[in-house]
Amino acid sequence: MSKPTLNIGCGPDTWGDIRLDIDSRTQTGMRSRLNIMADAHFLPFIDKAFSHVRCWHVLEHISNPAKAIEEIHRVGETGNIRFPLDDGYKRETLRAILALSPRAVYYAFLTRREHFHLWTIRPKGTQARRNSFEIFPMLRKGRKAQLFKRIPLPRIANEWEIVF
Repeated sequence: MSKPTLNIGCGPDTWGDIRLDIDSRTQTGMRSRLNIMADAHFLPFIDKAFSHVRCWHVLEHISNPAKAIEEIHRVGETGNIRFPLDDGYKRETLRAILALSPRAVYYAFLTRREHFHLWTIRPKGTQARRNSFEIFPMLRKGRKAQLFKRIPLPRIANEWEIVF
């Protein structure tokens, strides 16, 4: 029997057997799809309870990221953590505009206006890698996709990822 997976700070995401968040709504007001309401600083699970733990874009919002990382390592055998490359506002706004998503533009604006990002995290060493997104995602959809499938489109780095 395999161990379950954990999604910390799940927000509207449905990935994971167990989805944990601090509230039933995100800071921007989106409904959170959580199974368990708990704090990332004090995870209510035994050591190594999960085969994989995912914590995406949570650390920049919480008061003590180091404590949350300790807890993630404690409860998970493997996992990955993602956080913005910088304050996240400019890159997320650009991404939302290029994806033609007014709702995502609004959430990026709200994150900046309300100062929801408490930290700009810069990882040390070579543990972290940069993830990026395509500048023109609309060229990968519909009939255009056949024309552009072999052409590498420009990308912009937008987040750090640490895999353990």
